[in-house]
Amino acid sequence: MCFFAPLLGALGIGGAGAGAAGAAGAVSGGLSIGSIFKIGAGIFSAVSKISQAHAAAKAAEETARQQDQAALDAIEQGKDESDRRRRAGAIEASRQQAGLAANGIDVSGPLGLDLLNESFEVTGSDAFAIRENAVRRGRQFAQQAANSRTEARSIRSQALFGAVGSLLTTASKVGPKFTSTQAFK
Repeated sequence: MCFFAPLLGALGIGGAGAGAAGAAGAVSGGLSIGSIFKIGAGIFSAVSKISQAHAAAKAAEETARQQDQAALDAIEQGKDESDRRRRAGAIEASRQQAGLAANGIDVSGPLGLDLLNESFEVTGSDAFAIRENAVRRGRQFAQQAANSRTEARSIRSQALFGAVGSLLTTASKVGPKFTSTQAFK
């Protein structure tokens, strides 16, 4: 009962006494035991909503942190993959150049340069596409992280309104009983 004593004191019920004395004062002051339990249930409901929201918001923030890290990882992986593609393209161009020279084609002539330039263009285009796709994936993860942060803020505000709603509902149920008993004093 000492949990309810500060509440009862704040309502002006039962004086400064705590525990059974406060509850006895509340009952003799006009509130029934049922009303006291309704008040306790309303407070418990409000605290519970806030506590659950805190946990859910914390989970959403952790999800956002992981999504931010995934965005950075996706971009970094794209850079690495793009660099590997460029290196593989350079090796392929070297082989192609050696093959042209082995077949008697002048690699510094128009045909040799056209073939090598085409290989470099394809490699560059592939590497650019790899990097751009990685950036897009990173942006998607970053957007998901922003959505998770918005969800966390929404959860917190919903909890606040839910808790206030619980307290107001409790007050609307208990208040008329309290005022009607106080009118006779």
